[in-house]
Amino acid sequence: MKKLIFTALAVCFIAACEKSDTEELAELFTPAVTYIKADGNEDGTKGSVSGTDASFSWNTGDRIAVWAGGYKVSDALESTYDGQASATFAFSGNNAVTEADRTDFAIFPASLVWDGSAVRPGSASDHTAASLTLTLPASYTLAEVQGEVSPTPMIATNAPNGSLAFKALCPLLRVTVVGVPMQTRRIELCFNGLKVQGEFTLTGVTPATTAIAASAASGSDDTITVTLTGNSTWQDNLVINLPVPTGSYGDITVTAYDAVSGGKPVLTVRKPVKASGWTPTRKASRKLTTALPVFTGANGKKLAFAPGNLQATFENASWKWTFATNQYDFIGKNPGNTKVSSSSPYISEDSTVDLFGWAGANSSFTEVAAYGITGSRTESDYGNTADESLKNDWGSLAIGPYAAGTWRTPTGTPSGDWHAILVSRTVASSGLPDGTNSTEARYVNATVAGHSGLIIFPDIYSHPSGVTVDSSNPVYNAAGDYGNFTVDAANWAKMEAAGAVFLPAASYRDGNNVANAFSHGYYWSATGASATNAYDLHFSDNTVSTDSGDKRYQGRSVRLVRELN
Repeated sequence: MKKLIFTALAVCFIAACEKSDTEELAELFTPAVTYIKADGNEDGTKGSVSGTDASFSWNTGDRIAVWAGGYKVSDALESTYDGQASATFAFSGNNAVTEADRTDFAIFPASLVWDGSAVRPGSASDHTAASLTLTLPASYTLAEVQGEVSPTPMIATNAPNGSLAFKALCPLLRVTVVGVPMQTRRIELCFNGLKVQGEFTLTGVTPATTAIAASAASGSDDTITVTLTGNSTWQDNLVINLPVPTGSYGDITVTAYDAVSGGKPVLTVRKPVKASGWTPTRKASRKLTTALPVFTGANGKKLAFAPGNLQATFENASWKWTFATNQYDFIGKNPGNTKVSSSSPYISEDSTVDLFGWAGANSSFTEVAAYGITGSRTESDYGNTADESLKNDWGSLAIGPYAAGTWRTPTGTPSGDWHAILVSRTVASSGLPDGTNSTEARYVNATVAGHSGLIIFPDIYSHPSGVTVDSSNPVYNAAGDYGNFTVDAANWAKMEAAGAVFLPAASYRDGNNVANAFSHGYYWSATGASATNAYDLHFSDNTVSTDSGDKRYQGRSVRLVRELN
């Protein structure tokens, strides 16, 4: 049995390698070895992650293959070399090889050239004795590898003292983004402080697209930008292959924007590359599926919720429309919910309203009263037709940074958005605390940051690792005690980043009196129920109703939605 020494002398990444390395390899082999790459572009650069030296180490059981009139596969690496930067590999039996026999070419992992499940058609079989060439795949197809993690190929050339200098190719992070809205013109993948650079363009976008053109990005950044050109349809599975440098990876934040540059976020979600972190040093590529937080409403419409309850502030004799800063924020009994005039649409002092009456199309109200800012208790003031729609949908307003018409009010009745979201849609929730139907949870009564309310989970939801719930036996998809699912502000921020929505129990306003002591939540729909009532979502610790018909003159909360398909 003969042994050869193979030392990790240099590490070269697809997106961070010196061009001389690439040229050197191209000169040694004809045709040139194909690196893991994005559509043929090798000149894009990415900085090192967290200042690491990009070193790698060998693991017990590793095998390499060398060319010696045919590929010879080494014995499994002994445990003596586990975690070491250099190792001595033994070749025995039919794979015995002497140093004089071998050429200047070797490959890791050996499975790339070994008769086994990982042999790639058109690669190992296409070598010739004359050229000693192994053609690696133009892209590293993770589907060919069992499980989530696969080895990154490395090649070796002769180095001093009879050793082989392996040059590690970069890891590949394959991100499958589920639920990409048709409005999306770019996707940003933020690595939250790790110095990863890159700009990519997807053209002719279709579900499961893998072709990416890469270009160099200037400066140092932690965000990879993927530009979608010609995107005009809802994308259920958009596959993005990202060459990434060595380092320890934690969470990434995926955000879809409605413009190639600038613009506004359409959807965003934060997700760990792996629950315990990911360090692609030698062992390398990883598949990750991340689902943008969408909610299926009536008629299959994909919806996103506004970031907070609607608010209107009367300030310096004019009105300003915004969303609450946090999802759990509400005004309650503070002015101006309790200072709305019963004879005038205006409140009596500068303050904020977030409980609105429901004015139908036949209402005689004008100005802000037509949006429900009035203390009138006269039922006929609010319209008089059973099936009339809103006089002015709150979503038609220019709200904060959003243009008028960006949002709309959810529809009511058993065939409306509220019913679809809370009762009839199909969901996939995982990692939730133990409880009924925890793998198919649409909603749960909860206490968030000290406020009672309703948590609604998106169509696909992965509960953040390490986020605990101070409770026992939470009840999903039905009314339950708010205290059975209690989350503090810090843990809620993580759930929110994963796509969860919270509707606080903000009660309702009758004239200028706020009732029900904040144990109940009432959220308007855009649908009339009778000449005096309109449909709303009503929840408490013993009721969740998506088609209640309540008095239009009573002020209720408004949470707007945005259509994504």
